Amino acid sequence: MTEKLIFKIVLDSTWDKEFHENPPKASVNLNLTEYYNDYVFEETIIEFEHNCDQDNSLIISLLEKGPGDVKIDPIDGIIIDKLLNIKSIEIDRINITNLCRTQSYYHPTDDWYIKAHGSEPLQNHTDLGLNGEWHFEFTTPWYSFLLEII
Repeated sequence: MTEKLIFKIVLDSTWDKEFHENPPKASVNLNLTEYYNDYVFEETIIEFEHNCDQDNSLIISLLEKGPGDVKIDPIDGIIIDKLLNIKSIEIDRINITNLCRTQSYYHPTDDWYIKAHGSEPLQNHTDLGLNGEWHFEFTTPWYSFLLEII
């Protein structure tokens, strides 16, 4: 059985137009269907409907960030960076942004990060500063899922 759900995702970016060649690049996928793959110059709204199965995975990825996208001062640390910000997520017109902060995980894929910190996913992240995938997994029926986790 499938359930048709309406999604509204608002992404934004933090970047320095004078320092960076391009803003952060993002992709948005739900159950292997890609709904967005482009640069996020400013606040960007991605809206779509999807026939969801029982088990679902919403994935938002930060792509193509390189070592030259971060400026580090030896005293002050990071002074310029490129970030992809997940500002809000609605499913079936219910804002689940706060829920996403606690029920999601972020899996960085940068080799240098994994070597330094391991491959364990990070919790409570909606500002993505490393190449990687942010995951929110849910089941349908949607309203039953919400009742179970709230």
